[in-house]
Amino acid sequence: MRKALLVACALASAGCEVYAVPAALVCPGQRQATFSFRGVQQANACSFASQASPSVNFVGTLAYATDGGSDACLSQNQPHARLNLGTHTGDSIAVGSVDVGGAVSGCSCPVTIAQRIEGDVLRGDGGSYVAFDGGLFTDVSALSVDGGSASGTCPCGSIVDGGCSCELPCTIPYELSAQVVDSP
Repeated sequence: MRKALLVACALASAGCEVYAVPAALVCPGQRQATFSFRGVQQANACSFASQASPSVNFVGTLAYATDGGSDACLSQNQPHARLNLGTHTGDSIAVGSVDVGGAVSGCSCPVTIAQRIEGDVLRGDGGSYVAFDGGLFTDVSALSVDGGSASGTCPCGSIVDGGCSCELPCTIPYELSAQVVDSP
């Protein structure tokens, strides 16, 4: 009996060692459609852009406010992804998310990375959504001492008159398109 209890406790505690991957975040509001997105990096002036992926692919779900307002949300259906929040006007959307205090290889100070997705949801015959056409923009700027975003050189306390060792602010643009893979 005691041996069976020890085995049961060992098996129960073994599950605590396994790290669970969180579920993707779900946008609030009324789901409009789920899209399969593909983006291709465009020419830009970011000195570290060659380290960024030349293409992006993700599945995302678009939702609008249930009260008829202009709030919009695009969730990337993968663990650890942030919700992209913003607005829509008709079939045009502008959503985004921000990571404050991130790091970029080649820059010697913390940065703010803002991702914006802007474009138009396209309708087919019958009025249902069929595609998306627009852009994804990754805006990178120096993080100021007070935690806000600053342009130009990095005002970090540990760097004296040296800037961030990279050209900031800058934007890495992607031409972004998508096809609907699921709709309500």
